[in-house]
Amino acid sequence: MAAVALAVGLAGPASTHAQSVGDGILSFEEHAAGEARVLARAHAAELHALQSDIDRCLAGVAVQRKGIAFRQPRGFAADAPFLTLWVWLTDGRAPGGGDIATRATDAFRRHAQALFRRLVARSPVFADPRVGGFGLILTWVGPIPRDGRVVGESLVMFADKLTVANYVFDTIAPSVFLERAGIRIFDGQTEVKPGRLSVDDDAPAADHLGC
Repeated sequence: MAAVALAVGLAGPASTHAQSVGDGILSFEEHAAGEARVLARAHAAELHALQSDIDRCLAGVAVQRKGIAFRQPRGFAADAPFLTLWVWLTDGRAPGGGDIATRATDAFRRHAQALFRRLVARSPVFADPRVGGFGLILTWVGPIPRDGRVVGESLVMFADKLTVANYVFDTIAPSVFLERAGIRIFDGQTEVKPGRLSVDDDAPAADHLGC
């Protein structure tokens, strides 16, 4: 998943789940120098609460090791760091579909709103003007192994705080959110272009994740 790691500015191994509370969080010392490191220190309690919330409530959703962090997304026009959450969808949470774009759309429909809601719920982070927005990376094991090895597929999303909040509270449609957000899709280490999702705004409500 090196390409996905590059897309979100993540250094180091990017293929393991967090094993304990705190293991899913990039330490403030490992954050890029500057505002991201300052934010990581200031909101350390919120980052730990976020991982604890996911671990406690969301069966089949596993936080990527060092997957909670303040990051500057590559290829997204923003000056301020984004609070970013990277998770693996496992145990029946993985999306379905005959091609990667369809699977990415299913992952978005089923999981994006509920997980973005948990980011918006970090009230001190949301209220901090130094935070530019929120990022969410959904990764799952693709259906076709290559050379005897499983291959991860990923949907990467970044948006400003107001856009995310409006999507979470249903004041904008999913299609409007996707128009305003930065969206990238990865098949293993290869970015799929164009990275577009086709959603039905009138589709049934997505899964309600956890407590």
